[in-house]
Amino acid sequence: MIKIIVIAVVLLIGLGFIAPGIVSSFKNKTIEAVNPSAKERRILGAYSDSINKFQEELQGEEFKRLPPDVQASKMNQFLEESASIVKEMDEINKDGNIQSSIGNLIRKLIPDNESNDPSSACKIPLEN
Repeated sequence: MIKIIVIAVVLLIGLGFIAPGIVSSFKNKTIEAVNPSAKERRILGAYSDSINKFQEELQGEEFKRLPPDVQASKMNQFLEESASIVKEMDEINKDGNIQSSIGNLIRKLIPDNESNDPSSACKIPLEN
């Protein structure tokens, strides 16, 4: 049993050196599954980067020299990227609402002795 675990660890470490993109992708997905706010930060960062890139491109002299149809296609590309990011943010929001609704339902079904305040379950009486 220990041999299998050691071999698996060695293989995972080797995979980390051979294909670090796969390992970092798996690591990011794991972190985002455990902590949804990490996914929100990543998406908001991508959106901010996209807006900054587009703003720099709009203000550049090269963009101003492009024909109007090329300018329009670049603007459409930016809008499509933004729409996909907003859609992903909306999905995260819906997941958060579902989790919140489930939590509220559980609190209603199993009320605390003192109140329906979710933090009251963790209160420890102080001794004087």
